[in-house]
Parts: sequence; C-alpha cells; structure tokens
Amino acid sequence: MTVILLSMMILPNLKGQDDLLLYNFREVPQTLYSNPSMIPRSSFAFGLPVISSFQNNIFNSAYSFNDLFHSRKEDDSLVFDPGGIIPMLDVDNHWSVHSAIDLIFLGIKVNRGYLSFAVRSKAYARMKYPKTLMEFAWYGNSRYIEEELDFSETAVDFQHYLSYRMGYAVNVGGGLELGLAIKVLKGLSVVETETMDVRLRTDFDEDELFSFSGRNDILINTAGLDQFDAFSPGDYLTAEGNSGFAFDVGLNWEMSPDFLFSLSFTDVGYIHWSSGLKTYESANKNIDFSGVEVDLTADENALDVYLDSLNNVFEIREDAIPFTTGIPTHFYLGAFYRIRDVNHIGMLFSTRSYNGYSENMISLSYDRQFSRSCAFKASYSVINNTFDNLGIGLSLRLGSVQGYLMTENLITLFLPLNARHHSIHAGILINVFKNEDRSEIERNYSNWYPYPDYDVPASDAPGLEEQIRRYWEKKLKEENEGGK
Repeated sequence: MTVILLSMMILPNLKGQDDLLLYNFREVPQTLYSNPSMIPRSSFAFGLPVISSFQNNIFNSAYSFNDLFHSRKEDDSLVFDPGGIIPMLDVDNHWSVHSAIDLIFLGIKVNRGYLSFAVRSKAYARMKYPKTLMEFAWYGNSRYIEEELDFSETAVDFQHYLSYRMGYAVNVGGGLELGLAIKVLKGLSVVETETMDVRLRTDFDEDELFSFSGRNDILINTAGLDQFDAFSPGDYLTAEGNSGFAFDVGLNWEMSPDFLFSLSFTDVGYIHWSSGLKTYESANKNIDFSGVEVDLTADENALDVYLDSLNNVFEIREDAIPFTTGIPTHFYLGAFYRIRDVNHIGMLFSTRSYNGYSENMISLSYDRQFSRSCAFKASYSVINNTFDNLGIGLSLRLGSVQGYLMTENLITLFLPLNARHHSIHAGILINVFKNEDRSEIERNYSNWYPYPDYDVPASDAPGLEEQIRRYWEKKLKEENEGGK
C-alpha cells in the first residue's frame, strides 16, 4: 500500500492523448494512427524500429512534481513534503501514463489510396483515487471517528500489448476519403480493477477502544506479471495466449475547396486474457474488527498478533480466471479551414475512454507548409481541465530522411518539474516523395492539400506559392468557362 500511495504522489503524467498535433499533419505518415483515412503526402515510407515513432504522454490531475517539495527557511534546502499536496487535491483525482513505440512501419501509395503496415508496442496505466484516501494515509483515522470513509473510487489499471496493424486509405472522389485499419493484438501484461467497494468506519466506545467496520469487496484481475520476477524480454514478448482484435475507421470530407470535416474512431477492440493469470479477491466482504486480546506477560509479540488478526479480516485469496478487457478507445471530430493556400487553422475534439472512464480534450491549431522539406504546426489545447497546453510540431526533411518532433505542452521542454501534463512524440524515418507527372497530379489533385507532391527538376521552376497560385488560377478559369 505504501508503494502504491508513493507512486500516486510521485509519478508524473505521461499522456496522449496525444495525437492532437499528429491529427491531419500529413507530412508525417503516422498521422494514419489518429485517422486511418488521412492519406500521407509521401509515396513511400519506412520506419526503423523504435526511432521512427516514440511517444510518451503523462498527466496528473492535481499537482506537479515540484509541489511535493517545499523550501526550508533555515537553509533554503528542499524538503520532501507529500502532505503539502493534500490541499491541492480534488474530491476525485487521477494520473495516467501512455506510451507507444513503433517496432516497424511501412507505407506505400497505391493509385488513389495508401496501404500501411505497422507493429507497435503500446502501454497504458491509470490510477484514480479520492482525496480521502490520501488524507487517511497521511493523517490516520483519528480525525474520522464515527464517520464512514468511502474509497470505492480507487482503481488501478494497466495494459501492455503488441498491435499488428494493416490499414488502407482511399480517395473515393467527390472530396471524400475513407480509411480502415485492422489490428491483431497480443496481450503481454495487464492489471484490471473490476470491483473496488471499500468503505471503512472507525468507532470509539466508552471504554476508549477503537473498532472498525465497513465493506471490503475487491476483485482485481492480472496477467503476465509473474514474468517480471525474472524478466526476459524474449519470453515476455513471445508468451502464448492473450490474443485480441481491434480496428480503426475514419473519413475526411471536403465540404468545399477550403473546408474539411473529419471523423475517426481508433483502437475499438478487446483482448482476451488466458495465460499467466492471477485474480485477487477479498475473502471477507464485510469488515467487523473490535481488536484482539493479548497477554503481555506471556512470551508473545503483541504487534504480530494484531497484524495477523487484521490480515484475517482483510484476507485476499488468489485464483486464475480468464477474463476479457477493452483497450483505450479514441474518438476524434475535427474541422479545418484553409487560408491563402498554405495556411490552415483547425479545431479538434477528442476523447479517450477505457473501463468506464473518459478523458476529454479540445484543441485549436494552425499549420503551415514552408517548403517541401519543412512543415510547422502550433496548437492550444484544453486537456482534462488543464489550460496551459501550448503545443508545437515540426517536420524537417533532408532528401528522403525525415525527422519530426511534437509536444502538446511547451512547459514540458523548459520547466518539466512544474508541469502537470508532459507530452513528446518524435521520430526519424525514410520518407520518399515521388517525382510524378504533372498531368497525373492534376487528375488526382486534392483541394485540401494543394501542395504538389513532386519535385520540379528545372532550376528555374517557380516557387511553391507561385505554383499553387497558377494551379488555382487555372482551375478557376476552367470552372468559369464551364459555367458559360
């Protein structure tokens, strides 16, 4: 319990949600992860293990790491003071950690569509807890005599799994793009809080004796945790059983040449856990403890007798029962508007839900394509009632080698210990932009992404904005002539 409470206080929140900046950032092929209908600009992309996409997101709802310390007046030294955060807590609190790493990524443009394959390692952890739990742990139960403490909003959830993803996005015409990705999942380890009905009442009678009563209904499912005792990466990644299935689906609709509507659901699926199981369930659902009688004159350790009696009251029994869990599911709804060809502004609403809990986000963004080799994106986001999330994303390309870096909270880069929300997504990959025939480009041109995805070989070729201006001037002339 002590370890759990300390982790609740110390762990910052790695969070993603993540993918707010990646959404509709088509210079980066992994934009498909947030919407499988987003056709990247490149014709071919290959990601090396780990370095092609590394993502970590952390979130703490109540405090930052620095809030756990205060400066001592005598010598200005820092003092660890976990009790100092208690006034900052809400009635219900949580922290969450999200991590995703590409083991491999491959994408290729096929006619009017884009085919992609990826193997990803994904992990998610979340703990929610009431303020009363922290108060009880720090102050003890003396201030709650003849009151019932309810810890039922406490839960610990963790998942780690591999995702084998195959996706296809296609431009079906009429300004409509559709996409679907199918995923085969392999569960590696999990902790799921299925039931947590814990209530405790402390009474103090006329004989000045404490007694406890309440409810102790706990059911926690786990799998794959035994392997951490003697950890072997090979055995961990190749363990049998624990299979699942998921899918992503999305669409983009150009409602006008300058306005794009977008919608997607990702990670809709489940994992059935059948290997490496351990289930922990309380044996006694009702608590009634009035103390123990100990003969202090005898050769007997009073503390051990007391703890043994408590252990009998709060007894936990183990079992191995197969179970099924969902995975964190994302929903995105966005609208984007083009300003002067190479500038775009957008609004994106996103929610992630898992095991009855949801995290909501809304983001305003601006992006600009400075050249074929440089793209920039900035955002302001409200994430789980935090309002200090200024984000930036940058994509740079040198030949066929592309690098990108994104964060949804700049405070992470400059004042990491003061931030409640930490976010980073970075990668390096091979990304090839094909030198296509100009007439073919015009036949399959996307109004939303008007930048030519070919390289003009002539040294006297016009600049990017001039090419765009000429293209739309020609299109407007054709439309006017067609209307006569």
